[in-house]
Amino acid sequence: MVILPDLRHPVLESPIMIERYAYDLRGLVWNIRSGGFDTYDTHLEHPAREKQIVSVIQEQKRARGGLDFVSLIDTYRWSSYYGGNQSIAKHLRFNEALYLPVDDERLNATGGEEISLVFATDEEILEHGRIDLGNRQALRTVLGIGATGLQFATVYLDDINEAVRIKQIHGLFAGLAPMPTVIAGDFNLLRQSLDGAALRHRLGDKFVRMASALLSPFNHPYATTWKELNKRQAYPLFAQNQFIDADREKKRPTVKSRFPLFGVDYAFHSGRAKVYGYKTISSKGGSDHKPAIMRVRLDS
Repeated sequence: MVILPDLRHPVLESPIMIERYAYDLRGLVWNIRSGGFDTYDTHLEHPAREKQIVSVIQEQKRARGGLDFVSLIDTYRWSSYYGGNQSIAKHLRFNEALYLPVDDERLNATGGEEISLVFATDEEILEHGRIDLGNRQALRTVLGIGATGLQFATVYLDDINEAVRIKQIHGLFAGLAPMPTVIAGDFNLLRQSLDGAALRHRLGDKFVRMASALLSPFNHPYATTWKELNKRQAYPLFAQNQFIDADREKKRPTVKSRFPLFGVDYAFHSGRAKVYGYKTISSKGGSDHKPAIMRVRLDS
């Protein structure tokens, strides 16, 4: 973490100018798909993509500015494989880590009990817990920085139904404390428009729109998922609740990682928390999602 003098908002006290300070964090958010295992099969002995996942994270920890936190989505079987919060922290080489099963009713009924979320950091964790999204959970973490702390919500929304995602988002907002907040993860929703994005991103979005109109559940296994994604009703809820999309200008796609067509992974910020410098990087074969690197500034 870097502490910077914030000269944009000086506080005047008598004739002396007192500087206010801003806290600056660098983080990574990434859906690592089935925890690095090839499939959601409890009989698989080892996560085949473990080395690639660790390599991406450690490379960013060694980069200029390091990493102050990581939010990992779909950390399938991490608790049983690595052995709980402290073991996960050691595996990722952070001081602290939190693990939370998403506890989704549909996933639990189909063998997905260990689909989960992980938040790891070197900062002090003031408090943490789960946010009830109705039929699954999000992970809430408050870091001990600034006057009020900085609240993170790590989320993994439903991958099939837009109406379910909308209900989950309402549950998310209800479970947040009124403080500077960053919400990040895999939201499984699409922006309403890619106006202003690079041409290749707009072409990918047009393909998604065409495919969702043409595909049928009878001839493609993901037809229903794509049709629900293309309703694009959930994304505006964030702006309506004063949350800003950190990649609202470039609107980068994140899936599939080698030739990404559309973005379902986001970071939103509100209040005195500002996400900037958002960019996607190579997954190095660690997932079918691209990781996102970002900086988070908390104004004092």
